Amino acid sequence: MKALLTPRFHIISLSILFILICALNKYTIVLYPAIMVFLVLLNTEYAFDFMILTMGINYLFFTENSSIFMFHPNSFITAGQIIFLIIALIKQRNKLQIYPEAFTLFGFLILSIITLFFSKDSTNGINILFSFILYLLALIYFSNSRNLTKERLFQGLVLSFFIICLIVVPLQYFFNSESLFQYNPERGYRLTIGAVHPVPLSFFFAMVFFASLFLLESSKRIFHMVSLVFSFIGIILTNTRTALIGVIVLTGYYLIVKKKYWILLLSMIAGPMVLFQKIMSIIFKTNIEASQDLTYITSGRIDFWTLMLHEFIKNPILGAGLGSSSAIMSTFNLITPHNDFIRILFELGILGLLIFIIFLIEIFKYTFKYRKKNPLILCIFLFFIITLFFDNTIDYNLYFTLYVFILMGMIKYETLNARNPG
Repeated sequence: MKALLTPRFHIISLSILFILICALNKYTIVLYPAIMVFLVLLNTEYAFDFMILTMGINYLFFTENSSIFMFHPNSFITAGQIIFLIIALIKQRNKLQIYPEAFTLFGFLILSIITLFFSKDSTNGINILFSFILYLLALIYFSNSRNLTKERLFQGLVLSFFIICLIVVPLQYFFNSESLFQYNPERGYRLTIGAVHPVPLSFFFAMVFFASLFLLESSKRIFHMVSLVFSFIGIILTNTRTALIGVIVLTGYYLIVKKKYWILLLSMIAGPMVLFQKIMSIIFKTNIEASQDLTYITSGRIDFWTLMLHEFIKNPILGAGLGSSSAIMSTFNLITPHNDFIRILFELGILGLLIFIIFLIEIFKYTFKYRKKNPLILCIFLFFIITLFFDNTIDYNLYFTLYVFILMGMIKYETLNARNPG
């Protein structure tokens, strides 16, 4: 009975209620920023929990062309998140410290703004710019936050996963008549929710998988075991090679480091079998000659990357401008090249890529040191790096990338606090 009276239970209830209301009337999403302002002024922890628990709202807007007052509904979610972080930073301004990786990301942001002036697609560039602003604010705030910990983030992720599975998915399927599977001639049926592509969905499942694995270390709750199993099943059903290979390999590394050999033995039997089946299903979709073609195996990525690198030569230093990839990728009826390193190289030039790599190295340094305390954090960061090589991870703020930046900020705070407890 006491659990029903806790503030966190009230936030969970509010989150579920808001999702239900948005399902009935999509225009309700315009209230999201106002709710975030109210909660963060009331209590920063409440606002954080609400933000994580309501991430599933974006799955409700089941048509990619859905718009409210000329904006996509998800724009209101991003706006609410940015406002939350700005107010939270203002509240903590007297104790605020900014670390080297934040300065590096800020430099990257300034370069992005400059290149917008000569971008071939400034609209797309502005959308990306707001994502980078969100990531920078998250990194700064959570590297200074004492009360918001990785445990709270992971618990919120698992709860969000169950809210999506038990509430959002049924709402999509029954009220909006949306199919839970998307058919691809090359890949077969793939799990999706509304218009959300299977790839960002698989990255979200991967994050829930790692969160569940982390929580199982300290608590053997059936709740976390269920989320671990079903999030992995979700990855398989999305038929996404990047997520599946990344999770299997990095989980294997984690189990070796933790010396959980009996679990590793089971994983060595089950994991490769699943992976082998997926690879074979792709190879034998067409004839053997086609399957041996690198373009086919990489779903056209080799062609995208070759074209982008060829075009990059025209503007090698500052690039073609933030968001310009869409102008080139329209040849393939796409927006981005499914490789964020090549994308940054093309849009922001050698200078932009160099700054971005320096930023990643700075993050890697303290996550690598943290592996002695918990190697799973390093696994999550390495999974993030893997996704950057094979997809448009920068764009997935509502599904995956924001979680990574929040977590990296939390780990930074924890590392510094352990070194300087006073």
